Order: sequence, then C-alpha cells, then structure tokens
Amino acid sequence: MVAGLGVADRVQTIFDELNAKARFTEDEIWDINRRISHIDLNISYFLPFLEQAVEGLPSASPEVQAVNLMKGWDRYAWDLNNDGSYDSPAQTIFQKWLPTMLKNTFLDDYQAFFFMVGSAGYPTAPPSGSTNVQTGVKILLNALLGDDSTIPNEYDFFNGGDPLEIVRNSLTETIVALTGQYGTGDMTQWILSVIPQKFFYTNFYGVPQANPDEALTLPINMNRGTQNHMVVLKPGSIEGINVCPPGQSGFVAPDGTKNPHYSDQMALYEDFEAKPMLLDFKDIKADAESVKVLHY
Repeated sequence: MVAGLGVADRVQTIFDELNAKARFTEDEIWDINRRISHIDLNISYFLPFLEQAVEGLPSASPEVQAVNLMKGWDRYAWDLNNDGSYDSPAQTIFQKWLPTMLKNTFLDDYQAFFFMVGSAGYPTAPPSGSTNVQTGVKILLNALLGDDSTIPNEYDFFNGGDPLEIVRNSLTETIVALTGQYGTGDMTQWILSVIPQKFFYTNFYGVPQANPDEALTLPINMNRGTQNHMVVLKPGSIEGINVCPPGQSGFVAPDGTKNPHYSDQMALYEDFEAKPMLLDFKDIKADAESVKVLHY
C-alpha cells in the first residue's frame, strides 16, 4: 500500500477545469473535445507513485530527471509543430514505463496469460485500433492503491515487496532501455514518431466492409469518436454541428468511381472543425444539391 494517494486526491485535477465555472461557450466545449482527444489516459493516476518512488534520490539522478520531465508534461500526445514526431520526451518515458511496470508486476503471476494484462493500450505502428484504458492498467492501479482502493485487494502482486521499489526499478529499466534505443542518455532526444489515425476497411470483428484500398489515414492518432457532434438548445431554437468522417457518402460505383462526398469530411475532422446540422427544411433545401419531396 502507498499512503496518501486516495483516488479523490489524484483524480480531482482532471475535473478542475469543468468545475471551475458553471457555463461554457460552444467554442470552449468544442476545444475541450480537441484536447481530450490527445490527452494521456493514464499518467494522472500513476505520476504520484513515480514521484514517491524517487524521493530521496539525488536530484541529478536519471530517475529524478525522468520524473521531472513527466511532471512538466502537459500530458497531451500531439504534434503541434507538425514535424511528424510527438512533442514531449515525457510521453516516450511514460509510455515505456507503464508496460515495463505491468511486466514486472504481473508476468510472474499470469505467465502464459500475461497477454490479457500486459498491454498499456497505447497506439501502435502500424495502427491497430482505438485507444482505451486496459484491464491490466486498472488492476495495477488497484494494487498500488492497496488499502486506499475502493476495491479490496485480496492478492499480493508485489510478493511482499515494496510497491514503490518496483515502480522505481521499472523506471530505471525504462531509462536503460530508452538510452539504448536512442543511443543517448539525453532524454530530450527521446521523441516518438507520430502514429497516424486509420480508418479501417474492416469492422471491429475484422470482417471486411469495403475493399482494402479504401483504408484511409490522417496524420495523427486521436482518441475520439468516429463521429463528433454538438447540439445547443436555445430559447426558441436548436442549433448543432457535426463531423462524420470519412465522408457523407461511402458509395463506390462498380467501375471504382467514388461519390464526390466519399471523403469530404476528413479535413474537417483532422482540423477539429465541423459542418452545421441542418434541422429546418428551408435550410436543407437551400443547401441541397438536389431536392426530391415525397408526398404520402
């Protein structure tokens, strides 16, 4: 058990922005969608353990330097300068530490079934699917919380050892591995290449729903819904925007010709823009390329 790390104390900062004011503008809400599409899902829960694990180490030690980088990270996995690489080495360190910590905590317990708990859930190259909090990550947090967990711990994954020692040793192992991988101990050079966003031609069961050449990509992975929309209820009116990539139409003719609207929302989605939701017939008619009214 690691003392003083109750769930409420650690998670509260995630909601600080939403709790700071009673009302938000439409642009503010849409921008929150933009930012949470890139936010790291895990570091807020595990950084306090990393901080405690390096307490007492010399300030010049690689472990303290690594934790300081993670503390200073804005926690967004994005590429703001569009150079094809993520912006922070802290992302590289944390995304290497978490699966290392999973291995050092669970491999001896799960062995042949380690694949069920060993993934940290981060995007891979080539892209393989959506991003989500993984089972092993949840179990690890529960185990680290010890008696502070809301779910009783009835099994000791740390084999009687100090959990913070495993946290620290996993960080040391991470630093050694990244030093070898990048050929330098300069952590500012530990930068990951961007993982693209992929629109698969198969469904989540792996069943093809289109031709293989219809798989589409955007430059950077985003953890967001395939379709985003926002509706604003106002006195006497309803307004809305949405974006539904790849496009308004998925039709491909027998000769291979694609509908003009086949991928017409990819740029909107990439740039976190949207199109109006047309809710009144007069607006639909004014915007339509053609109109056919059926009378019943």
